[in-house]
Amino acid sequence: MTLYFIIGVAIGLFYLSRVVRPYPIVTASQLYARAIEFYEQGDIRQALPAIRQLIAVSPRREDARYWLGRILNEQGKHREAVRHLTFAHELNPKSVGTLLELGFAFKMLKKYQDAVKAFEQALVLEPDNTYAAEQLEICQRKLQDISAVR
Repeated sequence: MTLYFIIGVAIGLFYLSRVVRPYPIVTASQLYARAIEFYEQGDIRQALPAIRQLIAVSPRREDARYWLGRILNEQGKHREAVRHLTFAHELNPKSVGTLLELGFAFKMLKKYQDAVKAFEQALVLEPDNTYAAEQLEICQRKLQDISAVR
């Protein structure tokens, strides 16, 4: 009976060591660094799960939400990007990068009024941002074209 108990405990511990912690424990900072490294190497297939893992660990981390939104924008998943970028903007309303990505996502979704708001906010924070000014002008023209058709 004791032998069976010892074998059972050994098997249980072995199983738990595989199921509970199959990967080494890493900090949020390590996950972030890994995700950015993958992104900078052009390996979005590796960057995306690393960012999602970081958000699972730190859901209110603004930089992770920004990067997830940026990657999703690059993949053409603009609706999902808007969700994460909006949350990132709520966490850090002064992030020009987040506003630019959010404006881009809205523009791609043809939500030009929302894009105009994002680009205008970016220009309030950074008046010399030529990208924001150019995108604002494009979106305003699109809105004029839409109004002219109606």
